Amino acid sequence: MDINNCNNLIYKLSNIDTDAQLQNVDVSFHLVSKQNEADNGYQTSEIQLSPDVVYWIKTNVIAMLNKLKQNHVFNVADYNHEIALKDRIAKLSLSVTPLGKKELLMNALRQADPEFSEKKRWEF
Repeated sequence: MDINNCNNLIYKLSNIDTDAQLQNVDVSFHLVSKQNEADNGYQTSEIQLSPDVVYWIKTNVIAMLNKLKQNHVFNVADYNHEIALKDRIAKLSLSVTPLGKKELLMNALRQADPEFSEKKRWEF
């Protein structure tokens, strides 16, 4: 769904202009912690914030969304340059050949850098 569609959640939030509409927006915050030795990978617990803090967060999110708009619409374009290649670390050198940046990036993603062995496990 396009972000400028009247049914889009972001578009609806950015058009809230009264406190009555703002009261209908529900916001909850959760603390997420990683568990290393448990059946579940993560544990969450809800954080209770004061109503003044929640109101401040809501109004600031709406204000930031409205700053992103130009002439009352979000200025966005189609994004067609997505590249997905999992489990590789690419080393890109722009000074090696006169190819375009896109071709260099594609070549770097196709060929793994010998500095980073594919047999190593990387944990972040």
